[in-house]
Amino acid sequence: MRTAGIDIGTRTVKVALADEESGILSRAWRPGGFDPLGAAAEALAEALEIAKLTRSMLDTVAAVGEAAGELGVDRVLTEVGAAARGVREHHPEARLVVDVGAESARAIRLSEDGRVLDFAMNEKCAAGAGSFLDSMARVLDAAVEDLDRFAADGSGKVKLNSQCVVFAESEVVSLLHRPTPKEDIARAIADSIASRTAVLVRRVGLETPLVVTGGMACSRSFVHALAKELGVADCRASEDPLFSGAEGAALLALAGKGERS
Repeated sequence: MRTAGIDIGTRTVKVALADEESGILSRAWRPGGFDPLGAAAEALAEALEIAKLTRSMLDTVAAVGEAAGELGVDRVLTEVGAAARGVREHHPEARLVVDVGAESARAIRLSEDGRVLDFAMNEKCAAGAGSFLDSMARVLDAAVEDLDRFAADGSGKVKLNSQCVVFAESEVVSLLHRPTPKEDIARAIADSIASRTAVLVRRVGLETPLVVTGGMACSRSFVHALAKELGVADCRASEDPLFSGAEGAALLALAGKGERS
């Protein structure tokens, strides 16, 4: 049996193919932009080409995300379940999954055998997700990748108090005018996102090992700040965090999970 998992995120669309013998076969992604359905078709075509398969050779196509129901797929899955399954494929010991993307953030507590016991989600506010990081990088006139380097040398003495992206941008501008070192501001940005994410973790109950996935898992400063905020040593970024949802969807489809579309 062969399956495809499609994860339609706010910024990007990810696809993973899987079969019962080899597990994950291939992956591909495209920017979502204004045409996420077209991006999904392109990413699926690339993943099929990499795996040397055709669309007719897939038994099931499953999808997650807000536009999942518009794809005409065989199964629609929850983002919570897909993220948890994708992480557990690479980290079977994970008991808590923190999934932070461009706009959404969620904490998912798991049983020893990987079942979802509880989860909590943000209220679709970018202040606790990747879009906040992008906005802050623009204010600092830096690439997002530079923020990790800056934050590593930050003192930790500067705090951001604003809950809204717009007000936080003004706060950062004020800090720059004082002037405040970019290193301290970058550290404050990571700490701010970690603080909001930790609220979700505390709602479901802290467990370790804790694995961070989604786009924010690529930020070393965020993962470090989250571990410090929660007071845990075993907090790590997932392997290939951008594809956890797509891989999880493909693997759940292999098991026959999800609502039929």
